[in-house]
Amino acid sequence: MSSLVKKLAAGLAAAILMVTLAGCSTIISTVLNPTGFDASDYVKSILDSTYLEEYDDYMKITEATLEQSVEEYESKLDSEAAYFEQYFDIRLVSEETHQQIKDLYKDVYKNAKYEVVKSTKSDDSYLVEVKFQPMDFIQKMNGDMQEYIDQFNARFDAGEFDDLDEQAYEDEYAAGVLKLASKHKGNIGYEEEKTLVIKVQKDSDGVYFVSDDDYMNMDNLILTY
Repeated sequence: MSSLVKKLAAGLAAAILMVTLAGCSTIISTVLNPTGFDASDYVKSILDSTYLEEYDDYMKITEATLEQSVEEYESKLDSEAAYFEQYFDIRLVSEETHQQIKDLYKDVYKNAKYEVVKSTKSDDSYLVEVKFQPMDFIQKMNGDMQEYIDQFNARFDAGEFDDLDEQAYEDEYAAGVLKLASKHKGNIGYEEEKTLVIKVQKDSDGVYFVSDDDYMNMDNLILTY
């Protein structure tokens, strides 16, 4: 008996694992030398390093090495690729497919739009106002995905995949998802501008940092699902 299963609607598999994946990012940005600290520059350096692959200011402010900065960037891409795979029900992900999804996000993130407006001192912390224009890339994909999934499942019902093993079946499905992604990657639009206030705070050692919650809040306004 075949062990192949039909595909779920986009987002259903991801919704099941959302709690697990919400904390996947390993980026922990701290300022090692707060002398002459500018909270606005710090937040912008995090965004530039995370999404635009621009590390210079981030390394200067945090004293991170290039190797550390690249490792954080790649970790972010890994996390986002994993979420994409769950969101679109891609299973048995090969290394090649995972890398293709990472490359996809590298290209998509280069379109990120944000503006650090101002920072306000608040006791030992700073409140940094940032304006985001969330990308609609996934929303546009969602518009085509249900049709693709319906067509793929119809091929499943017709027995087209009966001779495939699970890996070949998943690779076939993933190739179609990536084809749709490539189509919409070049046509990214933006949703209504949103404003977020980020708290840059000190830890017990007097080192400034942005919390995981605030980092996730920023991430959610870069690209919406």
